[in-house]
Amino acid sequence: LGWWRGEDDLVAEVGPDLTGSVAFDDAVVGRGLALDSTSSVLVDGFPTVSSAVSVETWVKLADSGVVQALLTRWDFPSTDDSVRAYALMVEPLGVISWQTDETSSRRPAELRAVAPQIFDGQFHHVAATWDNSGMALFLDGVEIASQASQGGTLNPTPTTQLRLGSKAGIGVPYFLSGVLDEPSIWARA
Repeated sequence: LGWWRGEDDLVAEVGPDLTGSVAFDDAVVGRGLALDSTSSVLVDGFPTVSSAVSVETWVKLADSGVVQALLTRWDFPSTDDSVRAYALMVEPLGVISWQTDETSSRRPAELRAVAPQIFDGQFHHVAATWDNSGMALFLDGVEIASQASQGGTLNPTPTTQLRLGSKAGIGVPYFLSGVLDEPSIWARA
């Protein structure tokens, strides 16, 4: 559904282009999106996935003391379930968090895994999957956590933006401080 190379531009290789203000830096494959504690990029009108999704990116984090968003389609906090679908986050102490919200019956789920090596100053590949039967987290190609999903569908409103490097809504935006490279989103687990 979406793949952004970050080769000194916000043009999509697949899907809609990104908008926003961001710098660029050396990354795993050429250049990547260099985000600081105030910048993020987003996509308006991103295609909706309902029965399965995978998100992935290479990331090199510069700050270990705050919650940071990698890829999100989740406006929070909000009482409107139709603005929440999925969020891939990194918390202090190297906890990777994958949140999904099945919108038809208000069943949010969270999968967490401790991976302190994510703050070692190197690039790491982080991926998360969800479908009607399960959800999983991966670090550098190895599954680090999984659990059964609560089923249902992910169905955010078309106006809920896909964000790279932040989370929208009331309160803290959880800006990323570091470099994202080759982020992509798939319509399958």
